[in-house]
Amino acid sequence: MEELLHNLGIKWQLLLAQIVNFLILLFLLKKFLYKPMLKFMRERRETIERGLKKSELAETQFQEFRKMQAEQLTKTRTEAQKIMEDAKKRAEEAKAQILEEAKIQAEILFSRANKDIELLKNHRLMEAEHELGKMAVQGMEYLLREKISDDKKRELADEAIKNMRINLSNSGALKPAQRHGKI
Repeated sequence: MEELLHNLGIKWQLLLAQIVNFLILLFLLKKFLYKPMLKFMRERRETIERGLKKSELAETQFQEFRKMQAEQLTKTRTEAQKIMEDAKKRAEEAKAQILEEAKIQAEILFSRANKDIELLKNHRLMEAEHELGKMAVQGMEYLLREKISDDKKRELADEAIKNMRINLSNSGALKPAQRHGKI
């Protein structure tokens, strides 16, 4: 074999030294370059995997947040609708109550006005009856040309009023209570 190496021009000492140098170089490259490179690549892969897991977790949380937000929005809209309907219902009830109170007040005012008108009418009728009685007595005094006593005046006035009431009741101008002199 030595001959073969010699024919090829290879010196076995030199070949051995080169093999040793190659092994030393391989050892140094493995220790200082290959291992740190593998370590760096492994750390990089782990960092990327952690980033992907975090990204997936963030995506899941984001989807849950969006779902929760949509549910909350739906709930808020439902509550707002309910509040609006409740406010509308209360407004309608308040409106109905105000209208009812206004109607009652209007009826009370109308009733009072009718009573006031009736009282004024009765008062005016009584004044007119009294004046007519006085005028009738004065007319009789004038016709008779004599002085009539106060009792006689009262009697004549009452009789004139009674006759006038009978005439008015026949025409329908007096109420039943007024016809009997109870006012």
